[in-house]
Amino acid sequence: MITSIGTLLDCAGDDSYISKGVSQGEGHDLGVGYLLDGQGNDTYSACDLSQGAASHHRIGILMDKGGDDGYLSKDKETTKGHGRFSYGYGSVGIFLDLGGEDFYSAKGKDNSFWIGTTYGIGIDFPHPSEAPQERDGRRSRKVRSISDIGHGHEERP
Repeated sequence: MITSIGTLLDCAGDDSYISKGVSQGEGHDLGVGYLLDGQGNDTYSACDLSQGAASHHRIGILMDKGGDDGYLSKDKETTKGHGRFSYGYGSVGIFLDLGGEDFYSAKGKDNSFWIGTTYGIGIDFPHPSEAPQERDGRRSRKVRSISDIGHGHEERP
């Protein structure tokens, strides 16, 4: 049973989101929290339980569609893709940044993927200008992990 849903939707603009915690896309106590930001160079600042985090059996999602953003947080464990098992249930935290050159304090890194906690993830997708380039009619691909070798993901000369 969901007891509450909190949603913040912003389509454009350079925004600043500042809070202590339990905010910025955080689901708490049988609730669901979403922060969906469209475009703009945004700044997110929080101490804990924020920025795509969840606790006590719920879901929290922060998704920023684009812009050169800054993500500041004091507690690296309970922010940016934090989800965990507590009180007999799991909570899922999802952090997604879909483009731009971004700055992270504590947890997270531009153009990377991380496991937040047991049930949490964070993904900062590359800026479109950093996508693989065409060379001689073929796409250049980088090896992403050792398991990619031999599976069509090798870097081509």
